[in-house]
Amino acid sequence: GRWKEAAELLNEQLLKKYPNSRFANSTPRLNNIHAHYFLGDLKANAVRMAEAYRNAQERGDLYTTVYLRTSTQIWTWLAEDDPEQAREVLRAAIGAWPRSRFLIQHYNAAVYEAYIDVYAGETERAYETFRRTLPAIRKGLLFFVGFVRSWTWYLRGVLAIASIGSHAGLRSGRIAEARAMRKKLERESQPWNAVLASLVAAM
Repeated sequence: GRWKEAAELLNEQLLKKYPNSRFANSTPRLNNIHAHYFLGDLKANAVRMAEAYRNAQERGDLYTTVYLRTSTQIWTWLAEDDPEQAREVLRAAIGAWPRSRFLIQHYNAAVYEAYIDVYAGETERAYETFRRTLPAIRKGLLFFVGFVRSWTWYLRGVLAIASIGSHAGLRSGRIAEARAMRKKLERESQPWNAVLASLVAAM
């Protein structure tokens, strides 16, 4: 959750010092993009993501291309008011990834498909689809990753509130679920979880 510090440590000039390093062209670059995303640097980040995607394509780096197109790059199409293109890109990307186990790419796809559904007004579908993914996330041991726990509790809170309007009888149950997710976030140790908990409480 120390996004500013991470962005300074993982700046593009530093990464360009290692042009032939597979490591420097994948995980640090993706973490740099994430850091700038959480700093709200969306416009510059769109350029950063496009460059990273082109670079990965040229190197035949499936890990990076799939990771980008199942996560933060999806906002590029939503910002252009094109949820169907976002959905098409996401499904094509995850379709190229092995399905023998539930991995972080599958988690990203589930999260961002939920965001696409919410953007398109399909809030109950977003809620139910993501809820059905929870056993796979648990079985894939991804809840041992603090970021995954935090983002899952936050998204469940968002989806619980967003989907209230789909049925009058859902209100009390969904509000209770959102409150439970807020409490889970408050119990996490990283300070940035307090911000996510506050956002859920505000909703």
